[in-house]
Amino acid sequence: MLLSVVIPTFNSPPSLSRLLLSLSRQELQGARLQVICVNNITKSFNHNLVNQWSSKFYDFKYLNSEKVGANCARNTGIRFSSGEIIWFLDDDCELTSDNTYILKIIQFHKDYPDASGIGGQYFAPDFQNKRSKAYFNMTNQWLEQSLISHYLTTNLIGGNASYKKDIFDKGMRFDSRIVFGATEISLNKKIIKNNNTLILKKSLSVIHHQNLNIFSFLKRAYKQGQGKAYLNIPFHSEVTETSPNIHGSLYGLFFKLGYTKQVKGMKKSNFFFMEIIKGSKTFLALRRLLLNIYIFLRHYISHFVVKISHMAIYHYNTYGVQFVKKLTRKK
Repeated sequence: MLLSVVIPTFNSPPSLSRLLLSLSRQELQGARLQVICVNNITKSFNHNLVNQWSSKFYDFKYLNSEKVGANCARNTGIRFSSGEIIWFLDDDCELTSDNTYILKIIQFHKDYPDASGIGGQYFAPDFQNKRSKAYFNMTNQWLEQSLISHYLTTNLIGGNASYKKDIFDKGMRFDSRIVFGATEISLNKKIIKNNNTLILKKSLSVIHHQNLNIFSFLKRAYKQGQGKAYLNIPFHSEVTETSPNIHGSLYGLFFKLGYTKQVKGMKKSNFFFMEIIKGSKTFLALRRLLLNIYIFLRHYISHFVVKISHMAIYHYNTYGVQFVKKLTRKK
């Protein structure tokens, strides 16, 4: 069986080579692997990448997408895919030391012939920062909430999902109008609407390398809210209550900002104050955020004061006592 892997990328970052290396280590046992990297936005061609990896796979393609966005890149990859199964991966993903991903995906699609899509989760390496881990926790919680049974689901994440080629032969595509934020949901909704099934297998989970700074973290939350509002997905209160810590509060706040702005079409300058005046859930999330900041500062200041006190006591016991003794002797 031929399996196609479609990887949207942007100027071939080092993480892409890391993903390709993990793919090249997979056991195939007679299966064939086609890898299609689709460079987003720019019109450059990476000859070094092609020369390095062409011999590692049955077929290796490096293409440029026509428009901005991961979905546009995915649709470009679909057009050039020859496999019976198409597996979509983000370029900052990496397969674990388990070298049977390809075999598992093929076998799962055989075991569940009625399933149009089968995917896994993300997990963050231990060395990633708290913002990245918080983001992945919320992504995985969203997947858990989408489960209908032990493995049947209504959603898969676009950066780690495989689909049978026949759904694309019938004309289904990712919505290219969604640049970022809930990019895969429109396709998943079409699949469910056509009485097909989606399956989540945790054994297919991949490493997702993302050290998010505070700005990219908040931007993702905002865009996720916009994307879900664009697709008319009802807003659930648990989104703002995903985590009681400061990152959960920040994520919920900016998710709601993006969601409500998309729904109401308000200007950014007016929206925030209107939400506060109305006493909405956004205000409650902001209040919770400020409370967490207060608790953090209080803990930090008290810790600092205790540390200074210990240092003062130490220096007095070490040098102050001797100084006092010297003064006493002089008298």
